[in-house]
Amino acid sequence: MLALSAWTTGAAADCPPMVSLEGDPVLTLDVQARLARRGVVTAADPSCPAVTVSLSVCEAGIRMTVVDSMRPTEERVVSDTSVAASVIESWARQDIDAPLLRGPEFESAVAFASAELDLELVELQPRPREPAPSRYFAATTSVGLGVAGDESVWLDSELRACLGFGPLCTGAVIRGRFDLGLSGDSSQFSTERTGLDVLLTAGVPADVGTMELTPSIGAGAGWLHSRSGGDRLRDGAVSRDSAGIRLEVRLDLAIPLATHWAISTALQLLVSPLAHTAPGMDGGTLLAGEPRWSIGAEIGLRYGGP
Repeated sequence: MLALSAWTTGAAADCPPMVSLEGDPVLTLDVQARLARRGVVTAADPSCPAVTVSLSVCEAGIRMTVVDSMRPTEERVVSDTSVAASVIESWARQDIDAPLLRGPEFESAVAFASAELDLELVELQPRPREPAPSRYFAATTSVGLGVAGDESVWLDSELRACLGFGPLCTGAVIRGRFDLGLSGDSSQFSTERTGLDVLLTAGVPADVGTMELTPSIGAGAGWLHSRSGGDRLRDGAVSRDSAGIRLEVRLDLAIPLATHWAISTALQLLVSPLAHTAPGMDGGTLLAGEPRWSIGAEIGLRYGGP
């Protein structure tokens, strides 16, 4: 105890931190250079006390042992020479008011020494979302209800698919349309109407949290078959066919279920700019015309992947 007190007082107060290294020559040279950059002297000075440390390679890294009779025996095992230099500096410094460890090497040593403690925490952090592939495919089958401009109600059933290149997904849709005859012109003129539309589409998918929102447009052609119904069937049915341009504006929202599978919901506006909307006489029977537009909602199942 007296020897330790003498080592920490007197002439030591005016001495820089000093270390005497021995042991493995490669480790000694590396640690000596690191200590020199920190202001720890490794040259012998009989007038100043020095901490004598022996360095050796062990299975776990570097074994450091204080072999100086002026200090209690102390031993540490560290991972590399940067951490070894930091520990030896803490043993050697007498100026407790100065920072024991300074410079970027200390930050590196602390980060390395705490790597094992931080490893589990890093693994628990959520992984960043992987960027969408530059090429992908999506197919959706859905059913929906819509209200047309002549106040009729339609049931739609469709299959659509698109192939994505970068931010744009282009594809096609085939849609069957069935007038339910609940209201509007089809109910007033007792007309049964069915239709088939084929359109080319283009959309721009965007991530909204875990969901995908896709505004899109479409253009193509449609066919409508109108036939007299109700009591007139007893006297013979009268039918009429028409075709025209179809334009579509649509907004899809895909809610993921599992890998590659999602529930698809959509709102859409379908326009027939050349439609003959007025009722027409055919074979002495008045048939409902063709709606100019319809608006509706759909729900379905989507498959998508690279």
